[in-house]
Amino acid sequence: MRWQRATAVMKNEFLFLGRDRRTLIVSFVIPALLLFLLAYSITNHVQPSALAVYDPDPSPVSRSFLMNMERDSPFRLRFAAGRNEALSWAETGKVKAAIVLPPHFDRSLLQRKPLNLSVALEGIEPLSSRVYLQHLQVALPAAFQEITDDFYFLAPLREEASRDPISFSNLFNPTLDHFTFMVPALIGCILMSIIPLLSAISIVRERESGSFDRVLASPTSGIEFLAGKLGAYFVLAIFNCGILFLIGRIYFQVPFRGNEFEFFGMAAVFSLWAAAFGLLISTFTENQMTALATGISLTLLPAFIFSGLYFPLHGIPWPIRWVPYLVPSRYFVQISREIYLKGNNVSFWWKEFLGLFALTLMTLIFLFRRFKRISEGPQ
Repeated sequence: MRWQRATAVMKNEFLFLGRDRRTLIVSFVIPALLLFLLAYSITNHVQPSALAVYDPDPSPVSRSFLMNMERDSPFRLRFAAGRNEALSWAETGKVKAAIVLPPHFDRSLLQRKPLNLSVALEGIEPLSSRVYLQHLQVALPAAFQEITDDFYFLAPLREEASRDPISFSNLFNPTLDHFTFMVPALIGCILMSIIPLLSAISIVRERESGSFDRVLASPTSGIEFLAGKLGAYFVLAIFNCGILFLIGRIYFQVPFRGNEFEFFGMAAVFSLWAAAFGLLISTFTENQMTALATGISLTLLPAFIFSGLYFPLHGIPWPIRWVPYLVPSRYFVQISREIYLKGNNVSFWWKEFLGLFALTLMTLIFLFRRFKRISEGPQ
């Protein structure tokens, strides 16, 4: 083996990489960008969020208890007019949890009666639900302890109050089942990871083999060629979505409380984006390896990190909190959980659907414009 020859080959490869700007960007810029984004987005930090509270008999003791609990937790109290209103806020996602105090809170304390304090968590996000539960399990007993210091007549109850049982419940995943959390969200993340990668190498493969030029010289127009490619991967995405849906229902026994037509209607829009985005990547890359690397960087990682699959999006620092709004799986995951676990119709998730539809429409417009440019001649 002659190192001079190996060195010459290595030098030639670096010269090639230096001339190919797109490969150079994939090699250096995207890894650095991902480091910044992922370092801030992979977090279990809970930002201050609203917590519904129903206090049927407001008193200095109950108000002091609630203020102490608010001070010792990352939550901000939002008072409801009734028990049903507090629970409805948690059910619709306006708050992540609801606390219902018993009637005559101070009298029950003095008489040493069971308080029957109940906490209802929304329970559709895995990490958020567990973090909220941990915070409340610490904050509520601490608040009991603090009110015995604030009111002298409660001092004899200092040891008893903090041990008063608290009833915790999850509205939409009572057992905190892992599959119930993950399966509805994973459907979108998997589709966003696989379909764009498959379609990303499609046009590049045609250009490398020379068949792309032959197609353009045939009676088939460029738009017809693109529509055929788009249709093929759209059908593939819908078929995969159906398989994943059945596996989730039959094998993992995940409850489905919503409407199948609404779910697959939303999935159709998402599938159209996935097929179009992969083809768009294909029009910007010169070889299959670059197309795959670009597809993985722009679809696979964002699909799992910025979708809310596991890490809470509201915990992302504000400078990059806008990033998830550019990731379609963020909308799919939220809508899928709303349909799957809550059974909510489009009136509850129309904003997310509009966001998904807007991204799909913009991707299609860019795709058709870009394809028109490359089909008219070499760039």
